[in-house]
Amino acid sequence: MNNLIYHVDFDFDIEALKKECEDLHKKNLHNNTWEYSEYGQNHLDVESFAIVQENWGHMPVGRRERKRFLQHFDLWEDDYEITNSKYLKLHANTMLLPHVDGHPCSLNIILSEDPGPINFYGKDYQYKSALV
Repeated sequence: MNNLIYHVDFDFDIEALKKECEDLHKKNLHNNTWEYSEYGQNHLDVESFAIVQENWGHMPVGRRERKRFLQHFDLWEDDYEITNSKYLKLHANTMLLPHVDGHPCSLNIILSEDPGPINFYGKDYQYKSALV
């Protein structure tokens, strides 16, 4: 269970990402009834969790930053145009059980000014951007 978090040093446009995320949530483009039960998360309190996915709304900043990051590290492939980014909003102390969702990892970028740690198997991890 070592190396669950890989810190990423990249100059993301945090202010633009934050604004886009806030705007999308204000427009109620989030989905609090996302089918998380397929990953064994049917206990999830939907009031503590909200997701905006690129194919559910317009996310030019998220899309741009994802592509810029992947191109910078020479990871971009043309079929990534059809994949999507997500803005997840988790309230403090929201618990997501370990799960498999078809992705080998996730690039998480914390947009909060005062983020709490995430906890994997009893160990806390603090980061601003990381592969999880």
